[in-house]
This record gives sequence, structure tokens and C-alpha cells, in this order.
Amino acid sequence: MQKRDRGLATTTMEQKKLQDIQEDLERSRSWLQQIQHDCIITNKTTSDQLAKPLLSHANNFSLVESPVSAKLRIYQQINTLLETIKWDFGGGCPFEKASIMADLVFTYNLKTTVEIGVYRGRSLLPIALAHKLSTHGIAYGIDPYKLEEALENDTPFTEDIEKFCLALDFDSLHKDVLNLIESYQVVEHCILLRKTSEEAISYFIDNDIYFDLLHIDGNHDSEKVMLDVNLYLPRIKAGGFIVMDDCFNWESVNVVYTQLKSQYSVILERFDLNIGADYAILQLPQN
Repeated sequence: MQKRDRGLATTTMEQKKLQDIQEDLERSRSWLQQIQHDCIITNKTTSDQLAKPLLSHANNFSLVESPVSAKLRIYQQINTLLETIKWDFGGGCPFEKASIMADLVFTYNLKTTVEIGVYRGRSLLPIALAHKLSTHGIAYGIDPYKLEEALENDTPFTEDIEKFCLALDFDSLHKDVLNLIESYQVVEHCILLRKTSEEAISYFIDNDIYFDLLHIDGNHDSEKVMLDVNLYLPRIKAGGFIVMDDCFNWESVNVVYTQLKSQYSVILERFDLNIGADYAILQLPQN
């Protein structure tokens, strides 16, 4: 009887934690939408906008504590950074998604994050900035920058993707991201592995690295997405987060996401193609 009571209490506590995180992220998303035009893009800050609290568990980063908060400065830097990295047919990351992932880093003190599929760095660099300005952790990016790894088959746009990829200079793409890492002075907080996810997993195993957040945005073929999940999910810490990209508009990714959401708690789902948002965030159990 006592064991059952403790189990019920633990379940209730975990449900409350999940609810708190969901509410935090929804407040963050709504606030970001409100300020993106007035506060960041046009730089018209007002005392009312700056005084709005963003996340209930913001600790030392509460907007109420300072008129020019640490969070706002990070958002401004993310916005500036994204203006320098183009978004094209090969992919991208909207300001909202980049800022939400930054929120997770500094609000929940995430020290180690891994991203599969870097491309031009529109999501890796914002996460690295969040590490630099808050947790002093490391963002690992995995991308082979190879033509054969970029081609995809589980999509009606196979020919368009092939045509686009054939015109890419993968060596230059890789070099551009390395230059961004240096120019934004996040070298100590960002490690770019030019490997496939299958090749890179040995790096984390050999160095006994576990991570707090996994962002899956590599090759979108179902087999590749499932491989990423199977290889990297075991190395996510208890209570850690999974961010799945293109999990609604791409059937090949949605198949895998549907399996994941049946096993783990969904924190946030976003599908708004008007701003390029197609992603979901899940959380692993606390223990």
C-alpha cells in the first residue's frame, strides 16, 4: 500500500513538472511572437515589453529583474545572427524555433546539446550562443556535408532535392559554418563533427558524453530518421529533450515522430508554414 502511494505521488509530481514546462514554452512562444516585430526586428523596445516575464522558472534570467534582460540580449543576438545566414530550399530555422531551443538551454540549465543535420547553422549557432551566454556548455553539430548523404528518396520532391544538392558546394558550406563559429566567438561552446550520425556516435561513446537535448534534423528518409533515434536516444539524460524537425509536413519524419510521441511526453507541437515552423519537442522521463 505504501509503495503504491509513493508511486502515485511520483507520477503526480512528474505530471506537474511536465505541465510546468509546457506552460513555460507556450508563454515563451507567445511572447516571442509578440516581440519579434516590435521589440527585436525594428528595435523599438518599450518598458512594457521589457517588463513582461518570459518563463516562470527563469532563475537569474528573469525579465522583471533587469530592463535589458539576459534573455532579451540573447534573442537580439540570435536575430542578428539569423539575418546573416540565408534560408533556402535546403532548409532553415525560424527565429521562433531557434529562440525556443535557446530557452530550453538557459532555463533548464542544459549543458550538452547535439544537433543532427547542421547545413548552414541556423539552429546550431543560436544554441551555441545560448550555451556561451548562460550555461557555458557545448553544442555539438553533426553533418557529413556529402552529396550522397544529402539525397533523399522518401519524398515526392526527390528530383528537386537531387537537382538542388548537385549544385551545392559542400566543402564551402562546411567552411562557412566553421567561420560563423569563429566570428560569433563560440569556438569553446560549439563542436562541428563532419561525419554521418552513424559515424559520429562513436565519438560520444568513446568520450562518455551524454546530452540534455537532441535536435534531429538530418536526412528525412524514414530509415535515416529512425537510425538517428535508435543511435542517439540512449545517450539522452533522464528528463532530457528531443526536438524533431519537419515532423508534420514530411510523412517520412511523421512516421517516426508518431512512434516517439506514443512513448514520451509531448511538450510543444508547432506547425505554421507561414513562418516556416514545423517541429515538436518531447521530454524523456525524469528517471
